[in-house]
Amino acid sequence: MSLADYFASCYVIHDLNAIRSGVAVGFTLLSFNYWIDNKKRQTFVYLLLATFFHFSFAMFFLIYFILKDNKKNLNLFISLIPIAYIMYFININALSLLMMIPISYVQTLAVAYSEWNTDIVKSVNVFSIFILIKVLIVLPLIIFSKPLGARFKGFYLYLKMYILGIFFLIFLAALPGAAFRVADLLWICECLLIPMLIVIVNPHWVVTILVIVLCTFLVWINYVNSEFVRPYYFDFDL
Repeated sequence: MSLADYFASCYVIHDLNAIRSGVAVGFTLLSFNYWIDNKKRQTFVYLLLATFFHFSFAMFFLIYFILKDNKKNLNLFISLIPIAYIMYFININALSLLMMIPISYVQTLAVAYSEWNTDIVKSVNVFSIFILIKVLIVLPLIIFSKPLGARFKGFYLYLKMYILGIFFLIFLAALPGAAFRVADLLWICECLLIPMLIVIVNPHWVVTILVIVLCTFLVWINYVNSEFVRPYYFDFDL
């Protein structure tokens, strides 16, 4: 199930699109083994290797100090999702906060990022089916957090990281490029988190089928609907 989820989402975003990013994902996933056990030195070595391949992975150095594999502050992380939507409704977002900084360079840069888009990433719809499914995935993980946390090492770390990805996607919605970039980095833990759900339902094949359906939908979203994957072509004359 981990491979199914990985190829349905993470692979097309990181590996297929940019090999450097895919290698960085690999080193980051390896760092989780030490992150879980609070082995700071080994964790930082792998995160540093990841950063050498893609600088955006330096973000994990910052969140290392707030994400731990325990249930401490779990309720605070859970509250981030409704808080993000409340902030969205009252128009408090990254762009509005940056515009409050009385430095013209910062304001100009913020506006530039808000207007930056590609033919793939144009805007963030915080009520899209894609994002709502992410939120729905969190619900059973929260409900069964105690048995899952007791059975699986890394559960609380991955859950907090996953929730943080949803929060930043909504909070950074006014900056589409940054929103998807940060969220996609944090969601690399999805392939490790979702398979844990298999133990909460008997028979286990029910969850397996649901995960396969989810992955099929993600394949359609990431490979077909988004037009992220396209034929190769030469933009010069031979």
